[in-house]
Amino acid sequence: MKGKVEVIELVPPGVLTALTPGQETRPGYMPLDAFSNETMALLHQKPIPAEVMVERVRPLRLAEAEGRLGQMVTMLHDASRKAAWQNRSLRCRKLRSC
Repeated sequence: MKGKVEVIELVPPGVLTALTPGQETRPGYMPLDAFSNETMALLHQKPIPAEVMVERVRPLRLAEAEGRLGQMVTMLHDASRKAAWQNRSLRCRKLRSC
């Protein structure tokens, strides 16, 4: 099998899917069709890159190398808290109580 297998790393962003409850409406996540289309376009490049990264994930993937990791972690934390609050508020409106 030597020389017959090629490993290509796929670096996905948060993607809107129904696989995890609440993930299909998460603000800031990439629509599944857009992610799939961009990924397939990258896989059709010649030569195929060893690491396939859609544009949306680049800032996160490169944050450490560019000295922005702390800033990126803070931004992700804040976005996560905001999304959790929005989901809670939506549930409360549906139930009409909290």
